[in-house]
Amino acid sequence: MKKRRHFFIMVLGSLVWLLFSVYLSLAWIEELTKLFPKVLAIVVIGGIAYLPGFLAANLFITLLFVNPKPLTLPFSQPLTVLIPAHNEEKNLYFALEALSRQDYPGELEIIVIDNASTDKTREIAEAAKKAFSLNFKILSEPRKGKHHALNTGLKEITTKYFVCVDADTVLHEQALSLISAKIAQEEKTGAVAGGIFVKNRNDNLLTRMQYYDYFLSINAIKHLQSHYGSTLVAQGAFSIYDTALVKELGGWDEADGEDIVLTWKILRSKRSVLFEPRAASFTVVPSTIKSFFRQRRRWAKGMIEGLRTVKPWEQRCFFAKYFTFIDLLIPLIDACYLIFFLPGIILSFFGFFYLFGPISLYVIPLFLFNYWLIYQITVRQVFKPLQIKCQLNFFAFLLFMAVYQILMAFSAFLGYLTALWPQKIPSKNR
Repeated sequence: MKKRRHFFIMVLGSLVWLLFSVYLSLAWIEELTKLFPKVLAIVVIGGIAYLPGFLAANLFITLLFVNPKPLTLPFSQPLTVLIPAHNEEKNLYFALEALSRQDYPGELEIIVIDNASTDKTREIAEAAKKAFSLNFKILSEPRKGKHHALNTGLKEITTKYFVCVDADTVLHEQALSLISAKIAQEEKTGAVAGGIFVKNRNDNLLTRMQYYDYFLSINAIKHLQSHYGSTLVAQGAFSIYDTALVKELGGWDEADGEDIVLTWKILRSKRSVLFEPRAASFTVVPSTIKSFFRQRRRWAKGMIEGLRTVKPWEQRCFFAKYFTFIDLLIPLIDACYLIFFLPGIILSFFGFFYLFGPISLYVIPLFLFNYWLIYQITVRQVFKPLQIKCQLNFFAFLLFMAVYQILMAFSAFLGYLTALWPQKIPSKNR
């Protein structure tokens, strides 16, 4: 009942913002009709102003409600951790070392799946097995593809819940205790996404910008969706799942966004998917533009794969239906941003304001309020209790605000095109 009340307030407040924006933009629409037909002019303004503002208002209002329940009932039954690894000799040892330091009160079984590696991944796993007092198996999956590795590991699981961790992801020592307590709180929960932060943030400016993306944007969106039990991605980098449910759903599909597709199938089964930011982990993010584009293109393609596999109208929970319908609009927003908004900024320097109006600027304070809110929430709920140091860099944040969205939109747009004209893209473990 509380979720429905909050949702009604969120939508009502966002609609008020939308109507106010439309009222303020009437003159802008008339100006833009000098260049485009009126319907197209409204679509363009919708993509670069109305929709971003509406979605930002969704986030802002919901963040005001965020107040997670205390995790008072620790889960201590046996737990399995799956780690698919393809050519991860540089990172796997640290991921396993972090697992050896977990304060989880129950028995842990680690399953490392060597996914057609051509480096020393298996040797690193063997060395870690000897070095740490961990109970784990090392499996081999010769078919390249993360979904193959995960499905091979899934066959070995006998515990009620299992956790997926990427080989380049290091868990905070309390992560498994917190994420397992979260999923065990309610029987209807099918999966819980853990909190992801950037491990290699100091590599260069690109990784510093991604630090803000994970910290401020990705975590904020997960807070929004989780508040209504409909987190759209229980990411493979660190999430916990109900074993029987995942087996019933057939495991992971052959897809670039295998974790997205599985999450949407879980939601379609009327099971909730939550987010537990206090279960913190630290992952290695791309440090070059090429690898960043490859990753984000894959994520965008994964979203389209999710939409194809489970249509929004097939979702049986209203909240999941609402958020997956919003994903249908994301390609329009990205396309309008690239095709109209960025050229509009350039034209504004020459005195032409057809594509860059004041309504676009009104959205910026709303985004800044959202960032401030999620910063306060994360510091209060995650960083201080877990004694994690928050490293802020004003110049990197300015770049994140001014440049990062361009990189995101361009790489995502390539992903949408790839999804429309399918081709084989080498799978890469996240």
